[in-house]
Amino acid sequence: MTTKLLPDMDDKGTAIFGGGGFPSWWWPLSETFHRMRDWEEGEADLDNLLSDYDARGINAGWIEGAHYYASRIRDGLFCFTLEARCWWQEARRDDVALTRGDLPYEDLGGFPDFGLDPLHTRLGIRAVELWLRSYLTPPRYTVKQVAAALWNAESAACAMSRFWSQGTALQQAAYVADLARHGLGRSEQPGLWAWLRQEQATLRSVRRVLWHSYVQSQNRQEIEQSPLPSLPRSLSMMDSL
Repeated sequence: MTTKLLPDMDDKGTAIFGGGGFPSWWWPLSETFHRMRDWEEGEADLDNLLSDYDARGINAGWIEGAHYYASRIRDGLFCFTLEARCWWQEARRDDVALTRGDLPYEDLGGFPDFGLDPLHTRLGIRAVELWLRSYLTPPRYTVKQVAAALWNAESAACAMSRFWSQGTALQQAAYVADLARHGLGRSEQPGLWAWLRQEQATLRSVRRVLWHSYVQSQNRQEIEQSPLPSLPRSLSMMDSL
């Protein structure tokens, strides 16, 4: 019997995936979540957990990398990484393509503006707050909803991504579920994505101003905290005269 990831899953499935309910890959994903949680809570052995993936054909390099990550970080994210690798190996190779997705960005003096992660960096969070407060008529979306959508569209994206049919479906479902968790239903989400595309220039302006202000404050702080330069010995002797 498969343990459900969330209560009332039938209703959740309809809300996230539409009338078709849960796709076939949802329940293995739910099981992966529970394996990850069991390990993080100390109820599962790491070596036994990794041996299951070894039996499913994951090569030694991936297993060793997951073991190192788990030992150092104590985060169960490696379970989803290995699970996705299993699914990719089981997928039809004809469905796989290596695609480059160049994200549009503004250069903030050496790094892209989407480096201001809206969920995990102080400046990134502040930028979203200031952005939403800049409108005379407040947007209908909350800070958490906008930040989640931005993170999925920017921070979670890679310049080089490997796509296959099942993986793309999983990615899209994760985006829908993430926003649903923040109170934005499936039918309301296209409006948020359209609003983000329309207002992206304003966000970049806020990020640019915020970053430049931060750099200037850091420079002033370094100047104030730097020790005074030592005088040449000849001048020091003149002071004593």
